Amino acid sequence: MMSVGPIGSTLRHKKALGRLRDRGGLARIGFLGLAFERTAGEWLRAGLRDLGHVEGTNIIIEWQWAEKVDQLPELAAELEGRPVRPA
Repeated sequence: MMSVGPIGSTLRHKKALGRLRDRGGLARIGFLGLAFERTAGEWLRAGLRDLGHVEGTNIIIEWQWAEKVDQLPELAAELEGRPVRPA
């Protein structure tokens, strides 16, 4: 299983943030991780903050935390099924 660090992923997908907006105009991204790695969420928040994005202010993060690896596909499908409106 390949993993991309949250900061690198944030920088690589900076342009996508501007294109993915919810109905209120906020950028919306999904994050999928294992519950015991919750510090990755803090890294993501810090990386986004460095780029000028603050959760709840100009970006919404849809968090999905799996307790076990075998829960990841189901949670990924839930994230994928959530609506986003292209800007």
